[in-house]
Amino acid sequence: MGEPTWIGEGERTLSAWICRPVGECVGVVVVAPSFGREAVISARALHVLGVRLAEAGFVSVRFDWRGSGSSAALPGSDPVTAWHQDLTTVEEFVQSWSQGLPIHFIGLRLGATVLSTWTSASDALRLCWEPVNGRAYVRASVKLRQLSCEVPSVPVSTGVELCGVMFSGEAIERLSSLKLKLQPGSGTTQVRKESDRRVADLLYSAHPRFAAVPHAAISDIIGQLPRAETQPVPRPTARLCATFNVGGVEIVERFVQVGPHALHGVLTEPTSGSVASVVFTAAGAESAEGPSGLWVTIAREQGAHGVMGIRAERRGLGVHLDPDQPREPNPYCEEAVEDVEAAVAFITERAGVLPTAIGLCVGAWLFLRASSRVQLRRIVALDNLMWQPDPRLAVRYMEGPWLKRFFGTVDEVPGDEPAPRRRRDRAKGALKRVRDVAKGNVPLPLRTLLARQALMEDADSVFRGVPIDLPVELHFGDIGERHFLEVEGKAAGRRWERQGRPVLRHYWHDMDHSALGETSRQRIRTIAETALRRRP
Repeated sequence: MGEPTWIGEGERTLSAWICRPVGECVGVVVVAPSFGREAVISARALHVLGVRLAEAGFVSVRFDWRGSGSSAALPGSDPVTAWHQDLTTVEEFVQSWSQGLPIHFIGLRLGATVLSTWTSASDALRLCWEPVNGRAYVRASVKLRQLSCEVPSVPVSTGVELCGVMFSGEAIERLSSLKLKLQPGSGTTQVRKESDRRVADLLYSAHPRFAAVPHAAISDIIGQLPRAETQPVPRPTARLCATFNVGGVEIVERFVQVGPHALHGVLTEPTSGSVASVVFTAAGAESAEGPSGLWVTIAREQGAHGVMGIRAERRGLGVHLDPDQPREPNPYCEEAVEDVEAAVAFITERAGVLPTAIGLCVGAWLFLRASSRVQLRRIVALDNLMWQPDPRLAVRYMEGPWLKRFFGTVDEVPGDEPAPRRRRDRAKGALKRVRDVAKGNVPLPLRTLLARQALMEDADSVFRGVPIDLPVELHFGDIGERHFLEVEGKAAGRRWERQGRPVLRHYWHDMDHSALGETSRQRIRTIAETALRRRP
């Protein structure tokens, strides 16, 4: 599936993933992603693009712009100039080992527009896939932030939120001025727009859970790339360590392999010795960087205070995905529990102290489940929404074809006439009403019984395997709080108090479930800092 490497130095350090062909090589392709939420949604598709390029004989280099993924933070108030520098950094890296092979660039959305405006001495092919001008990107991102995130935005004087990314007003002006630039007569810049807009929507604007890999489009793109005469595959030397300056303190980040399945991970190490440790895992469809890179921010901030951290992928996600699967697999599974156990064991051995586990949504559920088999110092569970330890309930909910069809997340069977929208909407409404009534009116003894059969959620059921003396912090936003109360959270809380469990419950009305809002991200950073400084 490839290997990671750092590219560049200091403030220009970029994280990248390289896939090499087996046998002989016909060229090199640099893949430039979009930015912000679009980069998260399309990450699966671009990784598959890199894998398929390698299968077709190309070395693929997919990198993260500064300000995204595990790359360095964006400097100053001119993101466009910084991203042009990133392209130059990657080009120089590739030229150092490409041995005269042709170098092509593929950019998606905002990455395509940045690519089209970049000045380079080479005549490399630039394929701009679904390019978007800066102003349209900003407008769409602001609207998405307003519609998808229930917490208020920060004051305009503070900056502008673009779904998990904060920009100054000056940076927004510079970004808004970015426009696609074609080079007349050169033939080196090509634009690709998908004729099927549903394919485009599922590529970069759907919810990450339902984003789909456009296999046909990827095959078409690769088929149109110029190829050189075959030659031996170049082998660039991967750089596994990078140094970052965080508030005047240097930390080291190291690419590592975690557990028996050699899962890709990033280890954050303080240079002056560690006093604590932390382990992160992905939330649902997102990669190990966390919700729009939040785990990277927290790991580096806490690394500067002596905390060693690990953020590791899980099987089926990130760079370990199955390229033949168009969508993300169900993350509520025993395999994922085993993977977070491996991450806990890794950081415990490296740091020599028990780690604090921080997880959002699926990640919170995984750490609660794993705590019966690995030792932890503390669990920080952010907005957990699955209050059933048995994955069978999640399988019924997330994989049941009848439910998928009601919510329009599977294709109609060929030859079938699609049900009228109004009929489907009525059925969805009826299902929701039945569900809501059932949730609020099931007697506690019956709920407990059904929960033991994996037929219903019950807040206390998740704690059946959690050690009774393990400190657990449950942090909820509005969505998580409502659901916790629906599944008898108050009764569970009273039971935990009687048992003497050290369980803390906090409700934060400035925390949204996907950590897209800036106030939410600041809240979670504060929660993490406080938890890592608490005494066991």
